Amino acid sequence: MPTIDDVCARIDAYSDRISNQVRTLAVGLLAFAGGLIVTAVTGGEKAPKIPAWLLNRLFFIGVAALLALACDLAQYAFMYWYARRFQRALDDEIERERLKQPDFDVKLLVRDYDENDPRFVAGRLLFGLKALILLAAVSWLTIDAYVLLRQAGS
Repeated sequence: MPTIDDVCARIDAYSDRISNQVRTLAVGLLAFAGGLIVTAVTGGEKAPKIPAWLLNRLFFIGVAALLALACDLAQYAFMYWYARRFQRALDDEIERERLKQPDFDVKLLVRDYDENDPRFVAGRLLFGLKALILLAAVSWLTIDAYVLLRQAGS
């Protein structure tokens, strides 16, 4: 039977994997969409003919990939900000306790995270938002590719 520490470790591992996958997929999607746009715009006569509607959509798919990366960065910034505030509060409490008891054992001081803190809430929301934005962008690209292939086949 798993302990709470086991569960927390597993959640940390999964959230790290999700964040890594989001970053990898977003950068790949950005490179793909950007590469097609740049090729179509600067390729001249030898460039593949990409319909204008698809170029417009590729631009917004690239913007969505950038937005997912920005949400990833913002998530970590908010959680860092929260963790630093949490650390300062613990440091202050340890200092106060050591003034009362010079041999105070810091391992006795256990505090739980304030999950209602706006920074903590923002970090959690941004975690989900980055994945949803990227899922929408990938779905959009998949649908557009299907439409393009259907048109080419007609």
